[in-house]
Amino acid sequence: MLICLLVPLQLFAAADERFLVSLQDEGASELTIRQATKLALPVLWARVVPFDALEKSKSWSVATSLVLRFKPTSFGANVEFNPNQVEKFLRKRGIKMIQEQPFWNLDIHVAGFAEQGDMLAKDLLNTAYEMSDTYGFSLGANGRKLMLTFSPVADIYGELQLHVDVQGDFSADLLQQTNIPMQGYTDYQLQTFLKQVLLNIRDAYQDDMKFDTASNVVLLRIEAEYELASQVMLEQALLKLAVVESIVPTLLQKQRREYRLVLRDGDDSWLPSWFAAYGMKAVKQPEGSLYDWLVE
Repeated sequence: MLICLLVPLQLFAAADERFLVSLQDEGASELTIRQATKLALPVLWARVVPFDALEKSKSWSVATSLVLRFKPTSFGANVEFNPNQVEKFLRKRGIKMIQEQPFWNLDIHVAGFAEQGDMLAKDLLNTAYEMSDTYGFSLGANGRKLMLTFSPVADIYGELQLHVDVQGDFSADLLQQTNIPMQGYTDYQLQTFLKQVLLNIRDAYQDDMKFDTASNVVLLRIEAEYELASQVMLEQALLKLAVVESIVPTLLQKQRREYRLVLRDGDDSWLPSWFAAYGMKAVKQPEGSLYDWLVE
């Protein structure tokens, strides 16, 4: 039986682990790159494609051009996809990629179920952790605050509804539904409703207006001899700038590195002078290029 797992990126914790897929099976080490890509792509699509568009992915071609690295291992094979190429592939098909991996500090409460409430809430939190790898979000104490409270309410006709209240860094406006009719098997219905709620909020990360506006995202390509110490120093220096919100490496090779730089505003005119201070030259690239700035 083939098992797909996340592969941690050893050198760069900032890298987006949604694009790393491990195929673990006795025969997976003998897979060709095309065979491995065919198996890994459904895992990737479940993480980065909005849920409403996921059905379309079943008809998409096996695009080995999306693969950044392919490495057979003694336990199977590791497939790493190029985020920039994946985003272009989806854009051509009219799909907005979920831009960043959602990271939430999730707190769940269940009210109105007497002594069962705490146990139901604990089970729901476990369910959320089990979902996280499959659907490409991460949970931890340092994430954006997200508190969900589930409770039964009566509608104007006296029919019981299961209601969810959203608090923290998110709004209930992101949800398609905040009430669903209550039916049997409350624990199963709560799990189904939780999945719907989390995917609604996750899919909002495709909307640049809610999080990182497109004009605030700068794609950098740096062509220079790779040294780990200088690379870390460069990332840390950029992160210290007030205008920089985040920097994520998307390609790391000996002679070339690529980054997704998120700015707090759309002004990137400071990049040439900033890199010049480090003895490097930054050149703005033509419209339609795979990256915005070439740094040498």
